[in-house]
Amino acid sequence: MEGRKVKSNVNFELLHEAYTSNVLSEKMIGPLAEQLGVSVESLTRLGVGCPPGDLSYTFPIRDGAGKIIGFSQRYENGSKYLTAGSKQGLFFEPTDLENKNHGKAKQRFVRVADVGVDCPVCGKPDWCIVSIDDPRSPSAAICQRVSEGSIRYIEESGYLHILKPEGNLQKSGEAVLPASEDYVLVTEGASDTSAAMDLGFVAVGRTNALCGIKELPKLLRGRKVIVVGDNDSDSAKEVGQKGMAKVAATLEKSCEEVIMILPPPQYKDLREWVAATNLTKEEFMEWVRLQGATEEGSALLVSDIAYEIAKFWLNTYRIIDNLPDIRYFKGQWMRYTEGHYEDITPESVRGDVYSYLESKMFLNDAGVAVPYKVTRAKVTDITDALQGLCNIDDEAPCWLEDRGLPDIHLLIAFRNGILDLNEYMQGRIKMYDPTPALFSYNILPYDFNEDSYSQIWEDFVDDIFNEDDDKFELLAQWFGYNCVPDMSYEKLMLLTGRPRSGKGTVLNTMIHMLGKNQCVGTSFQNLTSEFGYQPLVGKLAAIMGDAKVSKRNEAGKALEKILQIVGGDPVGVRKMYKGSLGETHLTCRFTVAMNDIPNLPDQANALEPRLNVLKFTNTYMGREDRGLKRRLQIEAQEGRLINFALDGLKSLHEAGQFTEPKDSLEVIQATKELTQPVSVFIDECCELMPFNGDENEYHIEKNMLFAAWDKWCDRSGRNSGNAAMFGRWMVQACPLIESKRIMIGTRRYWVYRKIKLADWVKKELVI
Repeated sequence: MEGRKVKSNVNFELLHEAYTSNVLSEKMIGPLAEQLGVSVESLTRLGVGCPPGDLSYTFPIRDGAGKIIGFSQRYENGSKYLTAGSKQGLFFEPTDLENKNHGKAKQRFVRVADVGVDCPVCGKPDWCIVSIDDPRSPSAAICQRVSEGSIRYIEESGYLHILKPEGNLQKSGEAVLPASEDYVLVTEGASDTSAAMDLGFVAVGRTNALCGIKELPKLLRGRKVIVVGDNDSDSAKEVGQKGMAKVAATLEKSCEEVIMILPPPQYKDLREWVAATNLTKEEFMEWVRLQGATEEGSALLVSDIAYEIAKFWLNTYRIIDNLPDIRYFKGQWMRYTEGHYEDITPESVRGDVYSYLESKMFLNDAGVAVPYKVTRAKVTDITDALQGLCNIDDEAPCWLEDRGLPDIHLLIAFRNGILDLNEYMQGRIKMYDPTPALFSYNILPYDFNEDSYSQIWEDFVDDIFNEDDDKFELLAQWFGYNCVPDMSYEKLMLLTGRPRSGKGTVLNTMIHMLGKNQCVGTSFQNLTSEFGYQPLVGKLAAIMGDAKVSKRNEAGKALEKILQIVGGDPVGVRKMYKGSLGETHLTCRFTVAMNDIPNLPDQANALEPRLNVLKFTNTYMGREDRGLKRRLQIEAQEGRLINFALDGLKSLHEAGQFTEPKDSLEVIQATKELTQPVSVFIDECCELMPFNGDENEYHIEKNMLFAAWDKWCDRSGRNSGNAAMFGRWMVQACPLIESKRIMIGTRRYWVYRKIKLADWVKKELVI
């Protein structure tokens, strides 16, 4: 397990002062310069120091602002270590306060208690420090107490105050690196940095191949850069060259020009090349002209191996918020854009790879950069590698990594961020930045505004429902329920009523509130097709406008599929020409609009408990407002209905169930009579055994029960079917009953147990 990061208490600024102050003459650095084959001057400019009582040298490691964040300590035997508390970073000669090589006096400090003076900032005589040039009237002080007026904070020391203008070596707006119209060399290691400086370049080194890279763009913005790689041994070659390519790719957009170059293959690195050949700046630039890779700053591929190319391209060019912005999900390529994922074609991915590989080069076995020949097979190998690198196994929506954020079912993505519904339910607004960590198809295509409101919409709803508060609330709850990928309430909505009563306008408005990409239109016929599930993937709402039931067997199959989805069951999704997605949990809520009550076969009574109903009792035939639908559509597209929906969602969560208007119950009962005749027959003509009832009393011969059913159907104008079919319907409608063969007198009869006919039925329908 990764250890906890502990904040360093080391004051590297003061240590650096002590180490460099211990260099009494350039002769102390001479042995190191001779060993490395670089000049004493370049080592001194880098700030090399000598720890007291230790036969070693320290190179200060800096961040992109020039602040010292650690030391690389080198011993006479060539071994190198990071000192305790150090961080990885960069080596370079800065132009800031700590620079001792621009004709300025060294800024040395002494504690006020040691020289018997008070701090000129806070007035205390204890732990603050002042510049040693004149402790009683210092040019600078580091005060541990007072921040006001300081130019910056020095970690673990205090606040730096410049008391005299001549004491400020860090002029406003001055760059961290020395100014130069020439190329800046970016190398690996402190010794290569010194060698580059000896050639006459401004130079920046990384502590190792893959560290300090994120600090470079700000430090080198607008500069011309040459990235010098290392010809490492075979075991380290991949890392070194990958680091060079990654630096070039990172600097591509922030620098005027970026060139990559490797030393001749017989030399390990720049320092060895310079030392062995007495290389001049002119000779170096001629090598760059002949061998440098300059195309878009990243012409040299990290490798010619497909997997390595794919990994580098993905990690360098396709990263947003530390995650890839392209994904491979159940055989489908997807791209993160504008806060959500959307499908893209394989050709699009291949096209991006082709564009990236154009004019690229790679290092052959001799270490020479040669053109990379792009072929269909190579692109296929790279895209195959990308499939593995980008693959997602979990179902959408899901978190791709733990960000400590709420459950996905309690979030709604908008253009301006992700709304936390937990907070909203408590009357607070909290939003998170969009992130590819949220793997979801869905985003509402407008900004969230807690003050958005539509008087036109509310007037319309009041009008079509005759100011029925229950209907108003149910519609708001349904709109809100469709905003989140939550199937836990296991409900679908039926809009029923006369033609021109407002059903279509309500549907159209909901579609534009959610956004067209979140909705899909379907029908009973489409759902029963082989690929009927495919259009529903990734949608929040499935709309069946002006739905008509054609063939009864077709409607039965469609209802079965709808109820599977509504119940949250996984379904097998087949995609045309693309095989199967396998078991998938769809998150679309069904809204069905019909003029009449649907005649759907539902003997098992599965539909009724999952049905919400809104009955439209008015008709606007002959008095239609032709522009109303368009006006409401605009209101929805501008996000003015979202708080209507969210208030409904809040109401739903608080109540734990949908509101049931009075006339909705009437429609549900009428639907039951139409779609579940056996259930109605049982309610009217039978008695079920109560808890602890006598099983000897509650039974009925199957033939007698079917005879009663047949006559009941004849009275109500229904088709009774045959006895076998009726038996199946009975078991579906009333799973409590049992089929058993028992002795009655001297004969054995098939009976249903735990049920009997009502007395009036025996008199009127059987006897």
